[in-house]
Amino acid sequence: MSAPRSAGFTLVEVLVALILAGTVLAGAAAVVGQLSAEKERQERADAELDRKATFEGWLRAAMASLAPSDAPQRRFHGTPTGFSFRARLLTAAGWFEERPVSLGVSEGKLTLRFATTELQRADCVDELKVAYLGRLGERREWVTSWTAVVTVPLAVRLRFVVRPHCGPAALRDSLLVLVRERG
Repeated sequence: MSAPRSAGFTLVEVLVALILAGTVLAGAAAVVGQLSAEKERQERADAELDRKATFEGWLRAAMASLAPSDAPQRRFHGTPTGFSFRARLLTAAGWFEERPVSLGVSEGKLTLRFATTELQRADCVDELKVAYLGRLGERREWVTSWTAVVTVPLAVRLRFVVRPHCGPAALRDSLLVLVRERG
């Protein structure tokens, strides 16, 4: 006669169940890790897009409020690597004030400064070339500096070389901004 079998699992059955559970948990952990990394990457991309949009929005608003002036402190001064001028900008209190505005590369970052605020468009900028459109038509001219006494350029073109994540690969980027509509 055989001995009665007790209810329960054998050691082999318990080991197989543990191996299967471990495999499922390891797979789930990998999936959760990938989802978490993808979420972080998406958040960084969204923050970068927001930074670019904020920079470009403020730059366009400042350039749209620029007007020709013969007052020395309000003149538009453009160089091959940046520019400065004064513009009427919206304050936190809700009204417009005339404020100094400048654009250039500072500590490797394409930076827009107005009053006490700094906005960066790109990190790890190796080169910035600025050109100014003087006239339209057949003889349109892009010049590398602007020092006219009472006129402002029609548009400003920024071309810059940036290294994403400060890595070795370089990308070229550009931005074209109209100064203000002409009557």
